Amino acid sequence: TDKEVLNSFSQYYEKVTAFVGSLNAKYAQWKQEKADAEGLKQQVLEMTAEQFEDPYECALGNEDSEQLPLFQFLKKYVETDFETKYNAGMNKIEKLLAEEKFVEAKQVLSEAQNTVIEANSFAANLSERIKAKSGLALELYNIMSDMGYDVGDEIIDGNPDKGFRITCQAGDEIIDFNTVNIDEDGRVIVDIDHTEAVGGTCKNAWPKIVKKLREAGIPMTDVTKNGNSILYSQNVQGTKTNKQQRAKLN
Repeated sequence: TDKEVLNSFSQYYEKVTAFVGSLNAKYAQWKQEKADAEGLKQQVLEMTAEQFEDPYECALGNEDSEQLPLFQFLKKYVETDFETKYNAGMNKIEKLLAEEKFVEAKQVLSEAQNTVIEANSFAANLSERIKAKSGLALELYNIMSDMGYDVGDEIIDGNPDKGFRITCQAGDEIIDFNTVNIDEDGRVIVDIDHTEAVGGTCKNAWPKIVKKLREAGIPMTDVTKNGNSILYSQNVQGTKTNKQQRAKLN
């Protein structure tokens, strides 16, 4: 009878129903894990695509400064292992995704994401540092130009993060700011090589220069020659060539 047939199949129906329910649950879990992994991967890719403007051009007020993604920006100015770590992680991630090991892929993606977050923070600090150094050099350039010197500038090793050299000339007097930089502790570094005009004296020129620098916020406290203060000593006389004068700074 129909009833006997249905009773015979009921146990198989229950098993198939339970199997289908379990299969649907596992399929839903698979889809969620896949979506989570692919979503996190997209987030990481977008983070690496963040654009950084050229901080030197920005300091000069150039609105058309070059825009570079994260790792290209870092590579332009410094050597880091951020990109190497990131690429190694992404290669592993692609393999895990192809094998549909989405949970393991998310774990590696989280590590890659942390690498990118660290790299972005480093890049942002680097950008601000270069802007500060470029602004310092530009301020010094303008001050010396306003004081009547013919001024030339040079980026050390073509990298503004390494500082600037600014050469100032008036007649046969040359003031060579051969290092204009800011150290890791935020202290201004200005190394000076001064060739005076024949018959000139350091004591006459430097108080005016230092006053202008201080007014611009460049914290120069003294200029020394052979261990003696040019600004405050009463007996310092200039010679034709005074080499490697270093500004003592806050």
